[in-house]
Amino acid sequence: MSESESHWPEVVTEVYAVLSNGAGAVGLTSIAGGHQLPGGRFHLQESAEAALMRLVKEVHNLDIAVGSLSGLYQRPELCRLALVFRAELLDGDAAVLAWAKPGEWPADLVPGTTLRINDAMRFDGKTALRLQ
Repeated sequence: MSESESHWPEVVTEVYAVLSNGAGAVGLTSIAGGHQLPGGRFHLQESAEAALMRLVKEVHNLDIAVGSLSGLYQRPELCRLALVFRAELLDGDAAVLAWAKPGEWPADLVPGTTLRINDAMRFDGKTALRLQ
């Protein structure tokens, strides 16, 4: 079987932003089933940074500047790959996000989100590479 004939499962690619305010709180978005970082699924026809800016603009009407990649999270059993970037809010009503501080996370925070936030908040210039 040639490589073009192989049947690899499609990888779901996701991109998320860790937006923090001056008080140390992180902006979260409400989804069915809980809260998570702003962002979502994207296709590799666009860059991760462009996708993140587009997703946050479409869903929250916020303009962001995408910063450094703080983590890459892989879930091989689900064929999922998530990229998490530190980001800065440039324009828009920040009140559209739910703001929470570490230790005060909503009870319905999507599993794995705390790890991603912690990696971004203690970012030391090295991208976290994790299986989740």
